[in-house]
Amino acid sequence: MCARKAGRKKVSKMVAVRVSNLVKSFVDGDREIQVLRGIDFSIAQGDFVAITGASGTGKSTLVYQMGLLDEPTSGSVFVGNKNAGKMTVLERTAYRLNHFGFVFQDYALIPELRAWENVALPVLMRGASRQKARKQASVVLDRFGMADRINHFPNQLSGGEGQRVSIARAIVHQPKVLFADEPTANLDSDRSRQIIDIFHELHRDGQTIVMVTHEMEYAKEAVQVVVMHDGSIA
Repeated sequence: MCARKAGRKKVSKMVAVRVSNLVKSFVDGDREIQVLRGIDFSIAQGDFVAITGASGTGKSTLVYQMGLLDEPTSGSVFVGNKNAGKMTVLERTAYRLNHFGFVFQDYALIPELRAWENVALPVLMRGASRQKARKQASVVLDRFGMADRINHFPNQLSGGEGQRVSIARAIVHQPKVLFADEPTANLDSDRSRQIIDIFHELHRDGQTIVMVTHEMEYAKEAVQVVVMHDGSIA
């Protein structure tokens, strides 16, 4: 019998977010400052991408465009197969709520809400009952080792715990893309390591992650590293 080696079939990934000739400018007095200079870039479903570079190179601005938190001066942003420029404000808001999760440098937790209530917000905003939202929030917080902190307020949490709550809130509704803007900037090395390990775990489970960081040590742990310089991809 003749044996034949089977070739591995290449599987193409679906594009989660794509930007085309993206330009973003800000006006400072009588001066126009161009922060993004005609960027073409795409992120496939399942990627773990780190965007890095010096301060002021446009890293966070690029993520805000891809995450539909801001609108470009010119160029296009595509989310899935939709042109975000043709969406209404309500459609963009709904897309963010249903398909994206966000982790911010300052955690952006609501101080009057307990940990589980902060995490439950995206689920409640999608129309779930308070009971269901609390159950989903508790499951994610337990996964991140926060089961004994679910009733604590943000000011009762350490920096690392606050960021874990922030990540739990970002993924509780199983978003297509998780955007993290400088998620380790306010943390010491041990707590930063915990956050990066969480991202690795999420990525192994299939989560698409876009992480902005100026720390090359952590950027190198992503599958793809994008370096920005003066508003362009270097």
